[in-house]
Amino acid sequence: MVSPAQRARTTWELVGAELPLAPPVRVEDDLYAFGAGPLLAVVRRLPGEATTVALVGHNPALEELVEELTGEWVAMPTSALAVLELPGAWVDAGEAPRACSPPAAHPDSPPRSAPLRGLRLVLCVADYRTRHHPPGTPWG
Repeated sequence: MVSPAQRARTTWELVGAELPLAPPVRVEDDLYAFGAGPLLAVVRRLPGEATTVALVGHNPALEELVEELTGEWVAMPTSALAVLELPGAWVDAGEAPRACSPPAAHPDSPPRSAPLRGLRLVLCVADYRTRHHPPGTPWG
């Protein structure tokens, strides 16, 4: 799910191009937010059959959502990713913040060897630089 902002859509195009099989994309107006509330509402509306969902949005909303879901604040600079594992159902997201896995937002974080025990939420901060550089061009 991607914010309607051009920089978010272009960020997803760049990320999606690196995946072996690009998943379906849905532009979600509520992801163009500046607080965790609207993003948490989006997460709680996700369909039960989805086990992994990526959200491409903006700060400070994404940083606040990580804190809301995990109880831990993590700095998420431009183009950062946070991967969270949530127990239970999407509709219950944020009800028990400490039950969510700690975020793995740093690219040098060791990979987890444990299998997925719940739902996986991947958060990506839109890159403002994509407004000026079309996909496939260097960012300087």
